[in-house]
Amino acid sequence: ADEPQHKLLHYSVSDRLEALQNEIVSAGGKVEMVSPPDMGTFDERVSFWKNWLQQQQTRPQRATAVVSYSILQNEPLRYAASELGLRVPKQLSVLYFGSAHDGYWGPATTSLIVPEYEMGCHAVQMLIAKIENPAVQQPSCALPFEWRDH
Repeated sequence: ADEPQHKLLHYSVSDRLEALQNEIVSAGGKVEMVSPPDMGTFDERVSFWKNWLQQQQTRPQRATAVVSYSILQNEPLRYAASELGLRVPKQLSVLYFGSAHDGYWGPATTSLIVPEYEMGCHAVQMLIAKIENPAVQQPSCALPFEWRDH
């Protein structure tokens, strides 16, 4: 039997989404969930974002920012915005979760850098503790992201 899509995603997707929604709402903002296709050609993903951005332009309260889970989702969005003549970040803020080695993806892209090195160190410490005492449950640990404006 097919499982619902949300059950197939890594738990960090829902954790990050929940934290982001809570922060936006606590700051008085509104959250609208958009599910772009993860698969398909680059052109298909650009087309999705172009359609969505064009719809936003006709709304009285259009979206002013988009947060994506990865650089792979961010790139077609920025390309679509550029094709429509939208200036990032003056007309649309773009933020994504990424890694320090994602490189430079154009002006005014904001990224939340995943602390990969620290995650690895913590995982090794947990593994050593588990080997030394297998019966003890290892607690999870939330590590802070680094905010980076490119």
